Amino acid sequence: TSLPATETTGEGPVYVFSDGKVQTGTWARETVDDWFTLTAENGDELVVKPGRIWVQTPPTGGVTFE
Repeated sequence: TSLPATETTGEGPVYVFSDGKVQTGTWARETVDDWFTLTAENGDELVVKPGRIWVQTPPTGGVTFE
């Protein structure tokens, strides 16, 4: 069994769900040794609350949420 490969350098869309709300923006990092930076659509840093974080890489084609 093999796992799907995920490209985690460059940039792409990010959705941060917290306290019943969603914040949209962009994730970015230049190399696999860098931390991710999360930027809101207005250019501000997207802050993630301390605690457990769940990261999911959905299939190509987008996501749907309510």
